[in-house]
Amino acid sequence: MRPVRYKINSVLLTHITFQLSRLPVRRVDEAAGRREGAALPGVEERAALIERYAAWPVDTSIVEEIARGTDGLSAAHIREVCYAAALASADAPAGFADALRRQVGRVLHQHRRARSYDFGLGARKAGFA
Repeated sequence: MRPVRYKINSVLLTHITFQLSRLPVRRVDEAAGRREGAALPGVEERAALIERYAAWPVDTSIVEEIARGTDGLSAAHIREVCYAAALASADAPAGFADALRRQVGRVLHQHRRARSYDFGLGARKAGFA
């Protein structure tokens, strides 16, 4: 880390920068929140994660249903789904299971859009229209 100073219109700005080129790649990935090569959880692990992060008790059949429907999601995604469902159903905890289903649908939709994003770029022209 080294401080960088800029003088703009008589104001001295100082900020700290990391020289990323000196950091090991693993540390850069951790800083960015990426875990390359990490295995995604299986159905049993996803069910355990849902039970772990669920704000309210959920019926076992619903946990199994959601665990089967979340193939391809990481542990962080499942945690996000559970936390978002808890916030969405804070006023009515009885609706937590439905909120879980909605949040799973939202995250899976985001994944589909992210995977197909670069394919759609070929059809667009660069710049402003």
